[in-house]
Amino acid sequence: MSKKAFRIITLFSIILLLSCTGRQFFYRPNQTIREISLENAIVTKSFISEKNRISLTKIVPSNNQDNGINILVIPPNGGNSTILAKLVQPLVNSGFIIYLFDYEGYGESEGKANNKNVLKDAQLVLNYVLSDKKNDTKLLLWGFSLGGNLSVKLTLDNQTKIDALVIEGAFTSHRDIAKVALPKGLKWISTIIRSPYPSKELIKSINVPVLITHSLNDDICPFTMGETLYKNANQPKYFLQLSGDHGYGLLQETDLYLDNLQLFLNQNYIK
Repeated sequence: MSKKAFRIITLFSIILLLSCTGRQFFYRPNQTIREISLENAIVTKSFISEKNRISLTKIVPSNNQDNGINILVIPPNGGNSTILAKLVQPLVNSGFIIYLFDYEGYGESEGKANNKNVLKDAQLVLNYVLSDKKNDTKLLLWGFSLGGNLSVKLTLDNQTKIDALVIEGAFTSHRDIAKVALPKGLKWISTIIRSPYPSKELIKSINVPVLITHSLNDDICPFTMGETLYKNANQPKYFLQLSGDHGYGLLQETDLYLDNLQLFLNQNYIK
């Protein structure tokens, strides 16, 4: 590569990472809406209004066999809730009530996603779920990838309202994942990336039960990031090693996942 080309790529990378707090780098909104088709489920959609409308989908088992546990899914940086819905079918089959939502700019939600807005959106939805769920039911946060990093911050801010946290394929900080994603020769740019809520640090202050799941073959968020989160977490904590693709544990290793999830819930009296 010529020096001129290298300088152009470097400048472009810096602009990309710094613009809008790295929005173009960290967020990949998808506004393609698909029909949510799940078995044994009643699906309802609503919109939560603040400055912008936030799309929220509630999925309830249709066989009246809900197990008294609600799950608020904190989404990853790509796709939207209509795409993510297929991942939660095993949870619906197991009796969980699921809440899915879209960050600003995703799906049918208005606005633009950035580090500040996604945290605001997640808190807004959490407040709604807390008011919507029955008083005698439990609430789990379930964060995927970027949502795993964000869910640690959300849990820290709402510890008395959340019964447990489940994290799948999460990264440890924005700076850490930028370093992994950047090509060799440009990794130094990660040193100027802001990490507004580094999960590897914040998780040290969380005192709710935590289940951390991570695939040994994760090619987006390295397995070592899951190990770091587990090491830094307080008891009670549980680690599940997976072997499939990034963020697809529930579909690719369903029995292993559900068995360990139930063990985690039983051990922490969340049933």
